[in-house]
Amino acid sequence: MTINQPLQLPLSITELKQNIKWDADGLIPVIVQDAATKEVLMLAYMNEESLQKSIETGQTWFWSRSRSELWNKGATSGNTQQILSLNYDCDGTHC
Repeated sequence: MTINQPLQLPLSITELKQNIKWDADGLIPVIVQDAATKEVLMLAYMNEESLQKSIETGQTWFWSRSRSELWNKGATSGNTQQILSLNYDCDGTHC
């Protein structure tokens, strides 16, 4: 996968959003792991818009609860996160 490539998913973005159990604030916790080592790099939150932008761009976008805005991880520092796979935990179902 090259930079800024949309992810290929077995579900449409709409179907994926419908399958996710969003919290009362419209957020889900997201764990980011290193693809090679499986080390957990961070815990962040996504809303529907940040999930869609992440899928469309292939880079991580999150919702900042403190600033109430979207943020692209690494946009300022240059340490971006390229998404190689996306899984969700919904009773053992993955996308």
